[in-house]
Amino acid sequence: MPSFYDFALVCQSLSQTQSRLQMAETVGTFLAALDIDEAEIAARFIVGRAVEQGEEKRLQISGRAIWKIVAGLTGTEDQGEEIFTAAEDFGEAVEMMLKYRPNDPDPTLTIRELNEKFAAIADIEGRHARNRKLEALRELFERASALEAKYIAKILIREMRHGMSEGLMLEAIAKMASRPVADVRRIHMLEADLGRVVRMLRSPDGVSGELSTSVNVGAPTARIVKPLKPMLAQPAVDIAEAFAMLGPEISFEHKIDGARVQVHHLGAGEVRIFSRRMNEITPSLPEVVEIASRLGETPAILDGEVIAVDARGRPVAFQEVMRRFGRTRDVEKIRAEQPVQLFVFDLLALDGTLLIDHPLRERIAMLTELATGTGIDLVERIVQPNLAAAEKFYADAVAKGYEGVMAKLLASPYTPGARGRGWLKIKHTHTLDLVIIAKTFWKVLKAEGAY
Repeated sequence: MPSFYDFALVCQSLSQTQSRLQMAETVGTFLAALDIDEAEIAARFIVGRAVEQGEEKRLQISGRAIWKIVAGLTGTEDQGEEIFTAAEDFGEAVEMMLKYRPNDPDPTLTIRELNEKFAAIADIEGRHARNRKLEALRELFERASALEAKYIAKILIREMRHGMSEGLMLEAIAKMASRPVADVRRIHMLEADLGRVVRMLRSPDGVSGELSTSVNVGAPTARIVKPLKPMLAQPAVDIAEAFAMLGPEISFEHKIDGARVQVHHLGAGEVRIFSRRMNEITPSLPEVVEIASRLGETPAILDGEVIAVDARGRPVAFQEVMRRFGRTRDVEKIRAEQPVQLFVFDLLALDGTLLIDHPLRERIAMLTELATGTGIDLVERIVQPNLAAAEKFYADAVAKGYEGVMAKLLASPYTPGARGRGWLKIKHTHTLDLVIIAKTFWKVLKAEGAY
């Protein structure tokens, strides 16, 4: 059975080649040799994800904490700066420190076992949770060999530095499953988590049921359980450039300086809210739950922004809305102190049907009809304006305190996780004169009290 040490050797080999083809082949072959559970875990680990996408916040392990633990195990507190200067990266510094131990433990960790350890650390809550997390982490590093510890540290701080990007991992998964890369990318759009993509492709029935429908047919079934990755936009200098890039068949909408949210209304008032990073934040935003609940029995996935507003309803600084995210204590108190407002700009699913392949024009029409009479605020939008009207719309957006506008091709589909060619952002910029200051990771560690 392949061990975590074997995993570390694969990662080591990736850092020693620049050939994308060879890297994809190496990882694809490795994943194919694992059982389905190990392959699911290894796919996440290789791109530096210790837990499932959207669960990272529960782990709460910093590089500073790892450094203090390893230094304490090896008695190298006074040699930290020297070691870090000699190392290529954080993971290698951890490996070098652990070589100061009299004996390097035999590698005994398995991929599955390490996954269980990470999950157990993430699950620690309540009194003295941080100290208990760090104690569990210390026990893990105490048991790990130097090479294993190098990659445990890299996974935890998401700094693999071996060139295996998420996009290249999709190519490796395609090789593992002997499937076209386009199919794998499509599945990843809908599932977001690389491990779940591997599991689907390695399952006995292959990609079947709901996902098979979504890959091969134009009207897939929406799995309103896990969030989709948000579609992103490319920058444009001004309104004229937006017309030059997209043509006249476009809409413009206010670009709100808020926090991106994906709101899943499952029907009968059941609502789940996810952040841009796909962390669930439902308890933090009770007013958004109340707003989405107005949809009654209709299941839907809404894409929008939450902004903090003042007493007059004008947007305030982005930092104010971030005070609300992740809060689970005194929610009603902070709700009264800092109200927020939801603006919806896209509809990703309706009545169980995923709409991401539908053109924006159709999604806007369906969203408008859905929101009518509910009191759900839609982002202000102007469709197919001429240049003069678009320029005025932009000026009005800035005057109202917004960042600028979004320009969107009316024929564009919704491409989860991609910086789509059909979406542009035109921001009102402020110019600052700045001085660049370099700061090493070691100095940051010292400043934060690791030494």
